[in-house]
Amino acid sequence: MSESRDSRLFYGWVILLACVLISFVFGFFYNFGVFFKPLQSEFGWSRALTSTLSSVSTIVYCIAAVLVGWLTDKIGPKKVLVICAVLVGAGLALSGTATTLWQLYIFWAGMLAVGCGVIYSLPAATVQRWFVKRRGIVLGIYMSGIGLGTLILSLLGNYLIETYGWRNAFFVSGAIGFVILIIPAFLIYRTPEERGLKPYGAEETPAGQSPASPSAEYGLTRKEALRSKAFWTAWVIHILASIPLLIVMVHIVPHCIDMGISKAAAAGALGLIAAIGIVGRLLMGAIADKTGFKFGVGVSLALCSVMMLFLIPIRSVWMVYLFAIVYGIGYGGKSATLPGFVGYLMGTRALPVLIGVIATAWGVAGAIGPPIGGYVFDVTHSYTVAFIIGAVCYAIGSFLAFTVKQPEKLRL
Repeated sequence: MSESRDSRLFYGWVILLACVLISFVFGFFYNFGVFFKPLQSEFGWSRALTSTLSSVSTIVYCIAAVLVGWLTDKIGPKKVLVICAVLVGAGLALSGTATTLWQLYIFWAGMLAVGCGVIYSLPAATVQRWFVKRRGIVLGIYMSGIGLGTLILSLLGNYLIETYGWRNAFFVSGAIGFVILIIPAFLIYRTPEERGLKPYGAEETPAGQSPASPSAEYGLTRKEALRSKAFWTAWVIHILASIPLLIVMVHIVPHCIDMGISKAAAAGALGLIAAIGIVGRLLMGAIADKTGFKFGVGVSLALCSVMMLFLIPIRSVWMVYLFAIVYGIGYGGKSATLPGFVGYLMGTRALPVLIGVIATAWGVAGAIGPPIGGYVFDVTHSYTVAFIIGAVCYAIGSFLAFTVKQPEKLRL
């Protein structure tokens, strides 16, 4: 017996909850900065060498995101989530046993990164198939799980490291990651049609979005999308937005400590970025429902560009927190609107794979961003040049977001 959207609860809201739980686990991937100093102190690595862990894990994650998008279409999201939950739990726990860099490459940059490949392509595509109306705010809610996870898990990680040491912090993180990620496996469905439903608001056309369809899947095929200029423009925008983000996420804690700010306050700044990022996701998601995803991405990146320059003269706690608040709004806004931006440009027909391909831009950025920060510091003993590079990247990305056009097929 099929459900009706007029029943007590449209199942899409359960799907949204499952996607929030999935995105929450990404906080383990983002809180590498909390482990940065303990790993460097334990093994005596340079900052550039320590940063390679983040770079390698980001590259592996992006390759995995493409494979997860393809695998989801082949075997379904439930089985994919079970596999990824095991990889995340084991990768984190085994990282606590590492005695050499290559072991962390396998456990952190390998197993954890592959497991986290599910966190972007699967839920970002799924919520867009379940929701047409309010797609912006729904994406904002889903992506807020990343900010909430980064906030809670960075503070938890810092507490566990200070209290029990970094090895035990990894063990506990592995157990938490597995439990959280396995729950959505029992809740998720690929499309509303599998539950006898239509997408929420399928009869309406939200402002600035592609025309609604009674089906959850519409738009360009995989081949058509991969041959379009608009798709690769979106890919470049993601690179330009990710390079400075990774510089900030990996290096803001050591930068703040170098500036005489306490470890607790530095970790708190990373957590505050994540917390305010939640506000930015919800705010810009709601705005995108009114103005369109192009505006949301463009404005968010412009705001981040300005704040990268503000980061340079930071010398006090209040300046760190002011940066974290404003940057968090821009970073969160970009995170919420970018998946919808891709859906706006390409439609939802091939979205899991396309978002996976877009995620490879994160891998390219991961190979560039953190090492730039580490190398610039090792050479100049300052992050100034790295922060200027980040500001320029954000500015170019903003310009491209405002000027890109949909493929003609979706404008008809």
